[in-house]
Amino acid sequence: MVLLTIISYAVLAPISFICQIVLVYGFLRVKKMKKHPEVMIFWQCISQIILDLHWITGIPYINNSLSIVCQFVGAFFAYFYILSWNYMLCLSLEILKKIRNPLNCKYKKRIIVYHILCHLSCFIMFCILILVKNNNGRSLIGTCFIQNASIYELIIFLPVVIHFPICWYICFYTAWASRTNVYAKHLKHHNYVVFTFSICWGINSVTHGLNYSGFNLGYIAILDDLSMIFGGASGFFMFLARISQKGILKKILRSFYKDANFFRNSNYRSLANSNLKSIMNPEQALFSQLNFSGDYSMLFDNMTCTAALDILVGFCKYFSYCIGSENDIKYIKNEKSYKLQFNLYPDTNKNIYIKHYLPEYFEIIMQQSGIGYRDFINSFNIKDNIKEIENRCKSVGGKSEAFFYFTKDNQFIIKSVNSEELDILKSMAKDYSIRISENNRSYLARVFGVFKISINSSHPIILIIMENLSRFFTSPLSFDLKGSSHERRSTYTSYINYMIMPRGKVYKDIDFENTFGKIDIENNEGPEILNSLELDTKLLEKYEIMDYSMLLLLEEANNCRNSLLHSKNCFRSGELIGNLGIIDFLQNYSARKRIETTLNTFKNDKKSNYSCIPPDMYRDRFLQLAKDIFVCDGLEIVKG
Repeated sequence: MVLLTIISYAVLAPISFICQIVLVYGFLRVKKMKKHPEVMIFWQCISQIILDLHWITGIPYINNSLSIVCQFVGAFFAYFYILSWNYMLCLSLEILKKIRNPLNCKYKKRIIVYHILCHLSCFIMFCILILVKNNNGRSLIGTCFIQNASIYELIIFLPVVIHFPICWYICFYTAWASRTNVYAKHLKHHNYVVFTFSICWGINSVTHGLNYSGFNLGYIAILDDLSMIFGGASGFFMFLARISQKGILKKILRSFYKDANFFRNSNYRSLANSNLKSIMNPEQALFSQLNFSGDYSMLFDNMTCTAALDILVGFCKYFSYCIGSENDIKYIKNEKSYKLQFNLYPDTNKNIYIKHYLPEYFEIIMQQSGIGYRDFINSFNIKDNIKEIENRCKSVGGKSEAFFYFTKDNQFIIKSVNSEELDILKSMAKDYSIRISENNRSYLARVFGVFKISINSSHPIILIIMENLSRFFTSPLSFDLKGSSHERRSTYTSYINYMIMPRGKVYKDIDFENTFGKIDIENNEGPEILNSLELDTKLLEKYEIMDYSMLLLLEEANNCRNSLLHSKNCFRSGELIGNLGIIDFLQNYSARKRIETTLNTFKNDKKSNYSCIPPDMYRDRFLQLAKDIFVCDGLEIVKG
């Protein structure tokens, strides 16, 4: 026992401490290591460093000097002990979510929730441990932690009951899913970290839990010894699991003497520069090169880009089938959809299933827009889209967490939708296609197809192909306008005029009001615009749709493409060319929205300040917004 104590305190703990310091340093210096979900690993490393320091309190001289504050110090160490488990659990949940939906790229809001829950639960536990009177902080192994044999030992035992089973279930689920789920194998290095942590600190949790006097099990020497060995060396084992990912250690070591500029040449860029024409089977070769699992910080990005690439290949094959140039496809047809199955890449077992909803209605929209399946094939071709593919896989869908993919030629957008939005689109497809094909121009964004896609046994993804309203512009000012004021600004910076406003971000109502306010349209197009918007919003109100937006794009005329001038929806205002469209029109006034509206009525602000209001009120406010923007003072808004 004495020998193990010396080894743990004097050898294993310092090594573990140094290893975790190296990882934290790498996180701070190497830019790629700051990508999601690295922040959870970072907090785990910080917790591990604190726990490595906890072993020092087991040295008799230091322990005696801390006798008065041992309870507080022990509660502090217990805080980070539970915190490390919390972040491992969050990491495991992120793994599961990514496997189920590899196109989900919106992590920021979830990370905030993770941080709050992780630290709040630990803070509550910390307060309990420092306020109770029957906890002196002296642990089973003589360190300042949790009082030996007290009921508070069960707090340390909780992760065995809650965190440990969930983490291990997800590890085994990922291992099982990797047999059929082509994306799960990207996450094996995440599993190494979770697996190693669970073993090292799981033994410690079991030791403390069984040491509770209420169990009457007495002192279990073997568990105590294992707890000291694995606990003391846990940081070292975590370090080994971390650097098992190809290139991580090399990047960290380089960061000691060189800035991390060598990351500029990513695998995607080197892949894009390869001579694809000389490859007999470019799709298979591209897939094999994208399936690298070396860079831990790129694992989630790899999954997203690989999924996007597979979808592009699948769409190209499917649309080739639609025009009669692809034969190796099995299909089942029913009244509302086509379901097809085919091999995604030659000489592989990677199958894709595509279900095409109501093609007869969306083909009407395609014909009206002058779009054919060959246009999709040209826009989705792999050779062009593989270049910087990671920059076009985005999550800019606001609260919906929608995934967006912008084609290389900037013509189309592939967007993910949920099942509720799918139901809305299916229900209104006929009327929507009729409205688009009417003589009166429509500002509803064009949707050219709705699909449900599954690759092997992966979770099905619902996607729509829609027009890119910014395809005519080089670098426009973009405004997402709803007519409300609550949380409807993107910047608090005041700009003298629009020319100094940064491009590349989406501004909102208050930003527009502060910069433009109104737009004077040439050729008296205001009445025609308002009339078209009345017809569009009447259709949306019919299906109880609200929370849609007016996407307003403005750019100097000399920067716009000539084809914009032939677009029905463009207008001119002085030296600016503009284009507008109604987007995000798949949110109906559901029960959840009604509750949100009710809650807003209890606030002091006017109901009209909020985005969530009944469809009829939303339509009136939206049309009033259009009237105010396009200087249509002499016009009346037709209701109903």
